[in-house]
Amino acid sequence: MNGFSVEASRYSGVLAGLATRGFVVASSDYYHNWTSPPPPPFPRLGCPESYVLVTAELLGTLLDFARGSATQDGRFSFLHSADLGRLVLLAHSAGGSVAMCMLSGSCGRDADLSPSMRLGCEGLAALHRRHGSALINGVFNKRTAEKAAATQGACHGYLQFNHMNHFGINDFYPNTHQVTPCASPNPSDDQSFETDAATQRAGLDIIAHTTAAWVRAFNKGDAAALDYLSGLADNPRVSAVKTASGCGFAVNSSSA
Repeated sequence: MNGFSVEASRYSGVLAGLATRGFVVASSDYYHNWTSPPPPPFPRLGCPESYVLVTAELLGTLLDFARGSATQDGRFSFLHSADLGRLVLLAHSAGGSVAMCMLSGSCGRDADLSPSMRLGCEGLAALHRRHGSALINGVFNKRTAEKAAATQGACHGYLQFNHMNHFGINDFYPNTHQVTPCASPNPSDDQSFETDAATQRAGLDIIAHTTAAWVRAFNKGDAAALDYLSGLADNPRVSAVKTASGCGFAVNSSSA
């Protein structure tokens, strides 16, 4: 689930890393028109005069595609090999907020949701009718801890990275302080942040490897996955890692 106005192509590195680890991967550019004059800096130079945000309704459509019930378009036939009993939502920024609103129940009860969160929650009932449960794994900051704690299902956790900013899950972009071309800089980031292609690729590999290991440890108790997760505390790129007790395994760093 994309960050706000971050196109799917900006996640190619981490998605490729998941695909090579056996995942059936799908991402989408779901564009919406502004209903009022867009706030600065939107639209960015050279970008569409609209914004990207994945909704619960779109996820329901994706599941229909995976079952082959929504389209006969051969481009989606790869989805038919997906195991819909083990659905993983990998979400970033606004997409992560939408995902946790969905899974924590905030979509239906929180009157203070922002307009973008309300839009993201559209179609939630349809999604629940199509699939009864979901596992979310991703990178989120401290401001999302309360939502994570309320997320349906007992297992949740977090990673905190060194040498990454808010766009650390995205491909490398030179001369932009690692802000993707059509998105807005995050005010909590170091606005002079710099990285390089090799450092960014290494970080994306950690995200993909950790996602795969988390799923396999949770679903299968996989010994190799548990070993990898246990070693994250000693990884110089990881400043904190923690799981909740309900995961069936525990991985906690001393700095968490």
